[in-house]
Amino acid sequence: MFCFEVIVILLCVFLNAIVGFILEGKAESAIEALRRMTVHECTVIRDGKKKNIYAKNLVIGDIVEIESGKKVPADLRLFYVKNLEIDESILTGESIPSHKNDEIINGQNLSLSDQRCIAFSGTYVTRGIGNGVVVATSMKTEFGKIAKLVEATHKISTPLTKKIEEFIKLIIIATLVFTLINFILGVVMGFSLIYSFLASVSFAVAVIPEALPVIVIALLAIASVAMAKKNAIIRNLPAAETLGCTTVICTDKTGTLTKNQMTVVKIYSGKKFY
Repeated sequence: MFCFEVIVILLCVFLNAIVGFILEGKAESAIEALRRMTVHECTVIRDGKKKNIYAKNLVIGDIVEIESGKKVPADLRLFYVKNLEIDESILTGESIPSHKNDEIINGQNLSLSDQRCIAFSGTYVTRGIGNGVVVATSMKTEFGKIAKLVEATHKISTPLTKKIEEFIKLIIIATLVFTLINFILGVVMGFSLIYSFLASVSFAVAVIPEALPVIVIALLAIASVAMAKKNAIIRNLPAAETLGCTTVICTDKTGTLTKNQMTVVKIYSGKKFY
């Protein structure tokens, strides 16, 4: 009987780990697929020749050509521009494209919007053309610095995990206390030490809710699938429950809640709305 209970417990733990691994693995795969989709090419001049390479292969000192409709692949110091305007709303929040030039700017600790001779990684060219020298790549770009700040945030337990931790602590304390009482009563009533010990262990196993992790993960999986249908990918399953407990969201507007694009919703012509 005791061996059977041990096998059941191990199966529940194994099942719990497998389900969590599969579900969170699917979320990671979806996120990785999105990352692959964001890999873009850029036009670079090396050894006097133009070539298209992946942006991730850029190095400091490369000369990059940018034009309307292209994404800036790295932080560039512009040395040639022609009617160049860049949408920097993703960094500055400004909805109006920034006009760029190649003039030297004297000053320190300038804001991003004041650095007119720099094209920042992750921004989009809305008009004109330009050439620039790569001065920063990857995590050393202004966009990368923001990513570092996000990664440096402290990990906070979700409301669900806090409640589960409190419940587990209560179960453990209660189980230890009643198991000890059960063992003492068995000895006092004349049962052997081995029998009392096995009976106490069986009691502890019966009290512990082995299926709780599986049930919680299954419920969170249902929530994550429902959100995935609405194009919201959940990397960590408890995040689905946390979102439901959220009362206030502090966020930037441009590029997050809005697309920084004007849209016609009504047309007034001939004294009529269309």
